[in-house]
Amino acid sequence: SEPTFKDEPYKSIARQVIRQRYQLLPYLYRMAWQQTNGGLPLIRPMLYSFPNDSSAANATEQYMFGDALLVAPVTDKGARQQAVYLPEGTWYHLHTSEKILGKGWQTLAAPLEQMPVLVKAGSLLPVWIAGAIAGSTAEYTSATPLQIRYFAGSSAQPQWLYDDDGNNPKALQQKQAHQLLRMQARQNGKQHQISFAPSNWPAGTRRSFSLLPIGLSGQAFTVSVNGRKMKRLFTPGESISFVFTGQSVSLQIVEQ
Repeated sequence: SEPTFKDEPYKSIARQVIRQRYQLLPYLYRMAWQQTNGGLPLIRPMLYSFPNDSSAANATEQYMFGDALLVAPVTDKGARQQAVYLPEGTWYHLHTSEKILGKGWQTLAAPLEQMPVLVKAGSLLPVWIAGAIAGSTAEYTSATPLQIRYFAGSSAQPQWLYDDDGNNPKALQQKQAHQLLRMQARQNGKQHQISFAPSNWPAGTRRSFSLLPIGLSGQAFTVSVNGRKMKRLFTPGESISFVFTGQSVSLQIVEQ
């Protein structure tokens, strides 16, 4: 069952999926914190996340993975398409960034190397960007720079970044031992407001972030940080770097 013993192209596909899992470590850690702190399951039936959508009850071959990701496993041998139910709103294909509108069933491509995974609009998805990822024990720490992927839209609920040193079993009970950052995104036409506020941030802690907007319709965008406009234009695919020290940060993006 070890991927290293599989033939190609399955070995390379398994390697890529494992790397994606490492990239999602900050998101997985947030989910673990939510489960520990509030009992929220990591894997959630569609009706659990969308209780007012009666059609979600029939989408039994897919699930929400945390609050941002919709996963539609392909279980039929040889299948290269998958029927996916998308609740109302805008969704993004995780691998291609294609924007797809709910509400309703969609038939999505399912090539061998890509299982359909959708991201809910307004999500702020924390990911770890590393080159040759060997493992998390030594390379990923609570000081590791992270990328926050903003999928254009508004989030009804605040989102979180939780982190600690991975060693202290009482980190949640000790304020100096963990980081808890409250994040939220709001969109009004071509204006996007993304806020970062400390819920718990140890004194003296500095952490580097880059915000990558996904799904902007303009050819360029301006950025203001805490009301101060940056002097240059950004283009789609560029990220916005900032250092968080414990003071609230508000980023405003305006599409041109």
